[in-house]
Amino acid sequence: MSTVVITARIGEELSLKLDKLANDTERSRAWLIAKAVARYVEEELQMTAFVEEGDADFRAGRVVSHEEMNAWVDSLARPAAAAA
Repeated sequence: MSTVVITARIGEELSLKLDKLANDTERSRAWLIAKAVARYVEEELQMTAFVEEGDADFRAGRVVSHEEMNAWVDSLARPAAAAA
């Protein structure tokens, strides 16, 4: 896999923490940063996909009203025998 160089500015405190983690794990700073960025990007892509899915549901009318949601939540608090 080819790589590219990215430059970023971080605070001194974070840099010190990164150095400690690199030392403790016997990994390079570059390796740790690459892992952290990869994880962050995947999480953000997943979040944007969830938002897009929700937007599509809303546009398609697949929604639940506030009143319906409250009724459902209230039903969870009732004993099972009362629901039967």
